[in-house]
Formats: sequence, structure tokens, C-alpha cells
Amino acid sequence: MRILSITLILFSLTSSLNAKANFNWQKKEGTHIDLILGEKKIARYVFERMNPNDRERTYKPFYHLYDSTGTKFITKGPGGRYTHHRGIYFGFSKCSAL
Repeated sequence: MRILSITLILFSLTSSLNAKANFNWQKKEGTHIDLILGEKKIARYVFERMNPNDRERTYKPFYHLYDSTGTKFITKGPGGRYTHHRGIYFGFSKCSAL
């Protein structure tokens, strides 16, 4: 639910600013979607389906943030030390339908 909230906030922000700036979304089917301002990438939402053979990289959706040039991530991504600290994500221990 938190990821949905963040996504909706980003969407509404870009929708309301779209008249003033050239924001758009660029999707790579099944893996991620990038938020772009003009020609510069701002953020990437990574949502690949969990693959048991590649669990560490695919088990959690998260947001990468790009640097001010729009070319490099300032968030770590999967792997290395503290593998769960990969970007902006919603952390939870239990979910229920109630």
C-alpha cells in the first residue's frame, strides 16, 4: 500500500507539473519504469517479478534515484553489503487483508 501511495504521489506530482515541465514515464515491460524530466532521468521504480533463481536481485520492488546528471544511481541497488538497503522501498513484516 505504501508503494502504491508513493507511486500515486509521484504520478500526481508529475501530472500537475506536466504543463510547466516535460515530465514523462518510460516503461521497460516487466522490469522497471523511469521518471524522466526533459531528457534527464530522475527516478526508476524496479518491479521485476521475484525469480527464485535470482532472489537477491528480484525479491523486493524499490525506487532508484538518479544523480543530478540523470546518468548514475545514487541508491545502491541489490547485492553487496546490506542487501536489503537497495533504494527507497516499503518495508513490512506482515500483511493482512483486514
